[in-house]
Amino acid sequence: MIQNSETQTAKFFILNIVFTVAFLILNKAAIAQPILPKMENFTPQDYNANRQNWGIDIDNKGVVYIANNKGLLVYNGQSWQLYELPDKTIVRSVLCYNNMIFTGSYEEFGVWKKNTTGALYYTSLSGPKEKIQKFQNEQFWEITSFNSAIYFMSFARGVYKYTEGKPIEYIKNSFGVTSIATYKNKLIFGNRLEGLQELKDGNLINFELSNTSKVTTKAELVATKKNNLFFYSPQFGGYIYSDGALRNLGDDLNTLLKTAVLNKVVFIDQNCLAFGTLKEGVVLYNLKDNSFKKIIKTYGLENNVVHDLNFNHGNLWAALDTGITKINIDSPLSFYRDITGKLGTVYDILYFKSKYYLASNTGVYVLGTKKELTLIEGTEGQAWDLKVMNNQVIVGHNNGCFIIEGERVLIKTSNNGVFKTVRVPGKNNLYVQGTYYGINKLQFKDGIWNSKPIKNVPLIINNIIFESDSVCWATNPYKGVYRIFFDKHLNKVNKIISFSWIKNLTEYRSYIHALDKNILIYNSGEWLTYYNDKDSIGAFQPFKDFGKQMIVGNDNDGLWFLDERHDNIFHRKKHNLINDYTLTDPGIENTALIDFKKVRAVSDSTFLIMIKDGFAFYNRRQSKTKKDESPKPEIVKVKTTKRSYAISGEMNLELHFEESRHLSIEAYLPFGYNEQIFYSIENKLKRKGQLENGNLKLNNLNAGTYELTLYPFAKTSRGNHKKLKIRVLPPWYLSNLMLVFYLFFIVFVIKVYHRMLKLKMRRQRLREKKSLIIENMNKLEHMEKNNLKKEIEYRKKELNQTATTLIKKNETIILLRNELKRLLKVSPNKSRTNKLIDFSNNKKAAEMDWLIFERNFNELHEEFFSKLLASYPCLTKKDLKLCAFIKTGLCSKEIAQLMNITTRGVEIHRYRLRKKLNLETEVKLHNFLMLF
Repeated sequence: MIQNSETQTAKFFILNIVFTVAFLILNKAAIAQPILPKMENFTPQDYNANRQNWGIDIDNKGVVYIANNKGLLVYNGQSWQLYELPDKTIVRSVLCYNNMIFTGSYEEFGVWKKNTTGALYYTSLSGPKEKIQKFQNEQFWEITSFNSAIYFMSFARGVYKYTEGKPIEYIKNSFGVTSIATYKNKLIFGNRLEGLQELKDGNLINFELSNTSKVTTKAELVATKKNNLFFYSPQFGGYIYSDGALRNLGDDLNTLLKTAVLNKVVFIDQNCLAFGTLKEGVVLYNLKDNSFKKIIKTYGLENNVVHDLNFNHGNLWAALDTGITKINIDSPLSFYRDITGKLGTVYDILYFKSKYYLASNTGVYVLGTKKELTLIEGTEGQAWDLKVMNNQVIVGHNNGCFIIEGERVLIKTSNNGVFKTVRVPGKNNLYVQGTYYGINKLQFKDGIWNSKPIKNVPLIINNIIFESDSVCWATNPYKGVYRIFFDKHLNKVNKIISFSWIKNLTEYRSYIHALDKNILIYNSGEWLTYYNDKDSIGAFQPFKDFGKQMIVGNDNDGLWFLDERHDNIFHRKKHNLINDYTLTDPGIENTALIDFKKVRAVSDSTFLIMIKDGFAFYNRRQSKTKKDESPKPEIVKVKTTKRSYAISGEMNLELHFEESRHLSIEAYLPFGYNEQIFYSIENKLKRKGQLENGNLKLNNLNAGTYELTLYPFAKTSRGNHKKLKIRVLPPWYLSNLMLVFYLFFIVFVIKVYHRMLKLKMRRQRLREKKSLIIENMNKLEHMEKNNLKKEIEYRKKELNQTATTLIKKNETIILLRNELKRLLKVSPNKSRTNKLIDFSNNKKAAEMDWLIFERNFNELHEEFFSKLLASYPCLTKKDLKLCAFIKTGLCSKEIAQLMNITTRGVEIHRYRLRKKLNLETEVKLHNFLMLF
């Protein structure tokens, strides 16, 4: 069997050489460059594994699983992850089935399942290698599911059946099987030795078609889609079997498949097949018109050697000998890119009469129905603008204006460099052109094009918009915006008004547009308009929120805008200026000079978008059919400082406070490969942002509940929002138990504090009461002291008054006595006079005066005499009198009158008193007596 296979392989190799030569001769279309869907390549540097990939499958959430030389690769659209087998051997095949991943490898096959953290772990189904010898030297290249069973295919021996809970079962006589598919509830096998077979009651039998047609002989590859069964054999080529009818794919395609060495095949839909070859990459075949086109490395495929194909949700995935490629078959965008490099940078594009015209910096090119890029002879050099006028193509070119018909230059109307051509309103055959040296007048009359410069325009004009048939607005790329007034016949310019002095028109290159009856000007990230009634330029209010968004095209429904900040293109409806749809495909981003990016309408639903080295073809109708497909993001796992949490469905996550210091959330968008995912967090503080490679990091979350919402870019309906409530538990010192403890402690502290406060208040009241008593006592004492002072003062005053009275009385008596003595000599009654003189010397009266004085003195100084006598007992009564008079403050003269002695007698008495008191000379007697 093996020897026969090797002989057939040698024959096939010789035939391949023959067919390759024939293919290159017969298929000129092979050199034509097709318009292809968007492709995205993944290299070993992207997924960090081996370059060779052998199998590919996708689960119901869009997660891609790839059999790689190094292990099982997993790609969720945001990030890659590699899982190695226990013995680190190669993985040859992969199948997603019921949340399980089955893989086949060298002498081994098994299943991968997710653990509690969301990571995959492997379980071998083939058993320990040292115990099972029947799988030696076998490699399992294909895996298929059918009726709850899994079938593993090996080239060396055949097919093995696995049913959960049962031992592995070998399908008898399955040697030679190379492909397996399900068709009308039957398991169909492509057998390189026996042809088409089906499994019935555990045995392989010929398929129903095999008994009536020999083309099924040695059918190696099978693929199915509903009622369509495709099979292929190198001898007879490819066929479609449907509802009893057999259809050949045609000699051209079969020749290509044979020379390119067909390796894999999948249905895109009922009418389209994708073939993976080992030499010519991917071939897309349309069953309706029998057309096909190749997607090879030259056109963007990562590698021409295709090991496996898988079509899922509009994307065709190719596992290649070097890398992986995703081909977006159902995308509304498809691309034409010049692979030769001769096209250069595209500045304008036009679709006319089934041809694409491209104006570039190397000339004007035409792309016909055969998709062959041809330079129109004579247009070499910088081309700026393309217009259709009078059923001909008008080209604004560095060397002038060219009129093109078909694929040739019909006439050159001007030698001046032309930027743009614009029709004059109301004049079907009259045009003006902005040129390097001013404005040209272009006219089609009597079948002839005529061009001449319009006088009085000494400016470079790169764009023109008409306000009326004789007034236009024009831009100079360096000097701003102008309003130009023509004469009636557009032969000369009567007046030019410059607006270069306006602050918002200072940046390089202003852009002008006409919207309804408004002239719009875009510069410095702002939209302005001309107000005719004010004859001034000001902000255009309907576009006030459109900063950094410039118009790049228009159609019957609305306007196309380019966001300079993100290089995104989006469409707004004219009547309400609301976004209708947005093109964010990386294929149209950062691919052209922003100043020259344009969108051109081909029809109501198809548009051409200029890119650097070609153009993108956009089908709006196809985009709207996909508009409702809006998957919600999926959270893979939440990783904290201590552990990982696998998230399934809608659930709430409860984290300990220590875990919230560093939180990592991994998410992806099902079938939204490389699409942006945004998030918002609702809590005391709101936060929004974008995930980086499907990862969101949150640090130092406070205790509380957070609602995390994930949503895709430009898809903000609630139906595609993924919500996750995260509750961060408080730290141990803020737990409920501790809060109860804190409550009791606070109550205890309050009670103690209240008690202490009460005691303090009691003490305070006592202190206040005591203080009040002391204060009252002080007040009373002060009052008493004041009263005493007043009484003393009164006593002093009374004593002084008494002394004064006595002194005055004595003075009077002395005066009277002296007068009596004088009258005695002449008195007629000398005896009576003598009696009167004797009466004035009455000692009893003097004694009475002293008693009055003494009484008053004792009331003021009640212990004076006792203290003085205690200290000086030798003092006489007369001494005490003298002391009292001195203490009262009387002078010697006054004392003499009171004591009825002379002043000299008082001084002598004072002297004697000092002696008795032993006073020093410097001590005053009055001061000394004040001490008692």
